[in-house]
Amino acid sequence: MLMTHRLVKMRLLTSRWATTMSTSTSDNLFQVEGDLTKLAPGAIPAVGMEAQVTHAFSIEDTRAFAGISGDNNSLHVDADFALKYASKSKPLVQGLLSGSLFATIFGRTVPGALYITQNMRWKAPATGR
Repeated sequence: MLMTHRLVKMRLLTSRWATTMSTSTSDNLFQVEGDLTKLAPGAIPAVGMEAQVTHAFSIEDTRAFAGISGDNNSLHVDADFALKYASKSKPLVQGLLSGSLFATIFGRTVPGALYITQNMRWKAPATGR
């Protein structure tokens, strides 16, 4: 069972960045797209540049995250419970697990950047297709 969460846009609000060393934007699990992937090594991103990543989380991922974070709400680890109480056929991905994809964007597009803060607002739960 795969759960997909798409971070549609991540917009840079400040350009305080470390120097880039190299970029790698895709592998079998993650595909990062957008302006940030086009930066030359050593370039500093401009305010307003965007990137997005698509990744499918498995039930094993949400259960593993529950184990290390303590966020073991049944909505995240039990499909039957999610169906009964949230009208979702698959468990919901924990918000902080889906938010961790921001680190994927930064790590693959601006290696060496100091990732200091992030604000998140979810418009809908991340679930499977």
